[in-house]
Amino acid sequence: MAWAHAKMSVSQEPLLDAISAEVCRRTLGPRELANLAWCFATLRRCHAPLFAVLAAAAATLPSWKALDLANAARAFAAARAWPPVLQRAVAQRSVACLELNMESQPLVNLVGLDLPAPDGNYLLETLLRRVDAFHNEWIKEDPFSPCNGILLRWHIDNFGIHGTTYLLSKLGIQKPEKGFLETAEASTAAVQQGEDWRQERFFVKDRVSCYLEYRIGPEPAPLKGSFVKENRFHGEGTRAGCAGLLRSWVLPISGVVDRSLCAEFQALSELCDRLDAAQKEPQATLAQEVLKGSGTVCLWTSSASCLSCVTC
Repeated sequence: MAWAHAKMSVSQEPLLDAISAEVCRRTLGPRELANLAWCFATLRRCHAPLFAVLAAAAATLPSWKALDLANAARAFAAARAWPPVLQRAVAQRSVACLELNMESQPLVNLVGLDLPAPDGNYLLETLLRRVDAFHNEWIKEDPFSPCNGILLRWHIDNFGIHGTTYLLSKLGIQKPEKGFLETAEASTAAVQQGEDWRQERFFVKDRVSCYLEYRIGPEPAPLKGSFVKENRFHGEGTRAGCAGLLRSWVLPISGVVDRSLCAEFQALSELCDRLDAAQKEPQATLAQEVLKGSGTVCLWTSSASCLSCVTC
């Protein structure tokens, strides 16, 4: 029941409190504990007795599998119940799981916790080697599309902040300048100060914002602009239900998630629409000449991009 609520991002506090109280009266295995930890962390509920049970279960970490370890560790970090001794224990067990052929998504999740050295560094190095392999396989098979076959073989939805930054650098996409980052953070912060319809419907879902700035074509009259998009299917500015020039991909782990609603996908689709509309204006000839020129597109997002958005 807790898992179903977490997957739907719906928080019912009395129900979660009752589940937590019942769990504290039972003896559960690593998989059950890890799943519950993930559910409560996803719904932003830190029930102290439950996390006390989880902390006591840390003594059994040597027997935990990679997925359970990653889910529990993320929950501890989200609940800020993350003492150094537990971080070191998780890091050591993570390295042991690597020797048992840990899958890439749990590895990504563990690397995202910035576990202490030297084990944390080893996990990051392993992840970057896997990103290298993914990149080489993708480019060899089809440089313009991350065909579903590759995504299914890798069984991964995203490479996290560290892995995605590295993957983008291999594709020739570098970090933007500091001035752009400051503008992006200020612009998205202003948007997130507004009302959030999700809170009115018991939804507990992180608001992911994407700021896009473009300048395309030669001076003195390039096409330019900027805007912010959010991961939403409701409210002002959403592109839900709109056809576009880009295609989103179904990812192997969260297959029911509509990736066309990601903030980055909506931003890039909006940019394509604006460029396409520029060619249909009365001065279309001039617009077409502008679009033949080079330019820059800078994009900032408040969360690690999924592979659908990276490859669209």
